[in-house]
Amino acid sequence: MSRRNAFLVLTAVALLRAGLLGAFDLMPQSAYYFTYAQHPALSYYDHPGMIGWLLAAWASLLGKSVWTIRLATFTTTLASQLAFWGLAGALFGRHGQEEAPGGDDARSRSLALYATTGMATLLSFIAVPDVPLVLFWTLALWALHAALFSRRAPRPPGEAGGAAVEPASWGRWLTAGALMGLAFLSKYTAVYLQGGLVLFLLASRSHRRLLRRPQPWAALVVAQLVSLPVYVWNARHGFASFAYQSVGRAGEIKGLALGDALGFLASQMTVFLPVPLVAFLWLAGRDLWRAARTRFRIEPDRLFLLCFSVPVFATCIALSTITWVKSNWPMPAYVAAALLVGASVGRRALRWHLATAAVLHVLLAIQLIWYPFPVSSDDTWYGWSELAGRVEQRVDAVERSTGREPFVFSADHYKTTAELRFYSDLPAYGMNVIGWNALQYEYIGEDPADLVGRDALFIRSEVKRRPTAATDRYLERIHHFFGSVRELEPIEIRLRGRTVRLFRVFYCTDYRGPGGTIGPHV
Repeated sequence: MSRRNAFLVLTAVALLRAGLLGAFDLMPQSAYYFTYAQHPALSYYDHPGMIGWLLAAWASLLGKSVWTIRLATFTTTLASQLAFWGLAGALFGRHGQEEAPGGDDARSRSLALYATTGMATLLSFIAVPDVPLVLFWTLALWALHAALFSRRAPRPPGEAGGAAVEPASWGRWLTAGALMGLAFLSKYTAVYLQGGLVLFLLASRSHRRLLRRPQPWAALVVAQLVSLPVYVWNARHGFASFAYQSVGRAGEIKGLALGDALGFLASQMTVFLPVPLVAFLWLAGRDLWRAARTRFRIEPDRLFLLCFSVPVFATCIALSTITWVKSNWPMPAYVAAALLVGASVGRRALRWHLATAAVLHVLLAIQLIWYPFPVSSDDTWYGWSELAGRVEQRVDAVERSTGREPFVFSADHYKTTAELRFYSDLPAYGMNVIGWNALQYEYIGEDPADLVGRDALFIRSEVKRRPTAATDRYLERIHHFFGSVRELEPIEIRLRGRTVRLFRVFYCTDYRGPGGTIGPHV
């Protein structure tokens, strides 16, 4: 593929995504992370602060709107793809792998492959910490490559192993360290950047001597200094975020679940798409086998890509056998993986990938705009703005009939609460109202104890669009926190004459506070 055609592919898919930016409601994750933007802090309970700072910067320019959030994610992800092009040039331009303009080259194949993945589309639409993470991860790889491969020098006479590598300028190493720190300020997954650097230096025969030089270690120190906001926030809050992402995640382990592992791999077929995913698994397995047999006598550039892709993906695969792994967790690995695949696949495989990507993106556009297949999950975009308007009407109706303005709360971790907060000015609260962890809502300065004596509306999403026993368990708990609870008419979100979402509504009186009358047996 020529450079011109690669950028035509990038432009076409970018225009498709741009045309869909305002076509559907926010996903709950985007609404939740906008809460970060509204409450500036050094870091946050679930993640570091970069996604909140990014959204806050855009909101300061354009205000609170769906367009603001989508433009933030779209432009950041587009910047990631341009950074990917720069990284690909550093990798493939050094060894004469690029042909003349109009020729077929690894750099252009890689860009066309990467730009058309489901990952690039998801990050263009949904505000999650992976959006800035992938940008700074890509920039960090580019800077690390520049630092590691800047110059070679002959080994001393009598020393085997070919050319040795001398350390690059301090500026390149410190830049790489700062970018690794910015990636860590985006998401904790960025620790694999620092680990990948050490792993590469240990595994590469020609680069191992750099472990005795100060530059790589200085880069790691700079990464820690840039990461200080995360450390300071955790120190001030009892290391709550670190505990949540370590001990808390470990508590989700449920034992061997091979079905979940297969489900994870299936999800990656839509994130990275089938051709590049299968090619990556094959190439990584083959290269690691050869490296093990030859004591890591492998092309340094290829080893570089393996060190920054395989550890992340392998960790996700391993975890998926014992717990639920979210589909976005391995996304940073696909930056190096796309380069590994782009350097190896031929035109036929690339054509299959582009055809698959085109079909999937057309189907996605149809689903986003017309919603022909309702999603049986709260991880959907449909109906949130309508729900907010309907709940506002219910609040007004209760206030007119009782003379008391109720507050609103939900108990699905964060999703309904986040959407109601974004699409309305309602005083919407989370699970801490009934004594459960409410994630970042615990840290925004709103104390449920201030609501004692007030009435409330409890909004419960029934993802299967019918009443479930799970709601009854919630109600059993809620009775310990309110004087009385009675069900009102549910809110139905309808599309083309059928109910696609159902929200049950309960009127709760006389809130007793976050301690309620609940005992340790409940």
